Amino acid sequence: MKNIIIHHHLFKNAGTSFDRYLLKNFSNNWLPKEFYGNQQKRSDDLKKIIIDNPRMIAISSHTVDFPIPFIKNYNVISILFIRHPIVRLRSVYEFEKNQNINSWEVSLAKKNNFKTYLIKRLENNDDHQCRNFHIHKIAGGLTSDKALWYTFAEKKIRELQAFGIVDRYSESLDLIHNHLCSIFPHLQKHEIHLNFTTKLNNKNVLALMRKELGDEFYENIESINSDDLRLYEFANKIFDKKIGL
Repeated sequence: MKNIIIHHHLFKNAGTSFDRYLLKNFSNNWLPKEFYGNQQKRSDDLKKIIIDNPRMIAISSHTVDFPIPFIKNYNVISILFIRHPIVRLRSVYEFEKNQNINSWEVSLAKKNNFKTYLIKRLENNDDHQCRNFHIHKIAGGLTSDKALWYTFAEKKIRELQAFGIVDRYSESLDLIHNHLCSIFPHLQKHEIHLNFTTKLNNKNVLALMRKELGDEFYENIESINSDDLRLYEFANKIFDKKIGL
């Protein structure tokens, strides 16, 4: 049985930092790769690239969805990070505002303050970058019924043998590293922090956001992302159990 790591690189969820861990450990046997087309095509392309590259040990992608395709004689180890969904919104905005690429999202961030940026993005109910991002990314490929996304996302978190919490990155890397070492004993723990947009803790970021956005709009953002907030709290409880707290 061959083992392969799939890092579900969720945007602004410490993915670049964890990618560096994979690069340091697996070098040319780690592949950052994006997949295009509908879900079935992306799944087929993922399966093909794994089969066609037997020396590959890890893949990182923003565009790999659950469920992972079954591949005979392969054991797939999915890794992902969860982040406080409201804190994440600020990070997304700051990151896009400082990009130098031609896209609607970047242009929106550059031309508008944070509140207007959120208002514009939330006008589209199908834009999940600022609307229950986590349950969409985790469960959107498992069921088309949006009412079931939270249930499916919670189930997937339960199933993962190791995952991370962005604001608990050091503890998360310990958990993930120890799990992966049971499969790949040669691994070294490389803790490198990349693409961080703030050094403030969640409590301070949220306080500043509430002041900037105003109580009413801030609470509306919380309501819109209520399922993601539930998942964040649930994931922390499962994480605590995994590290013995």
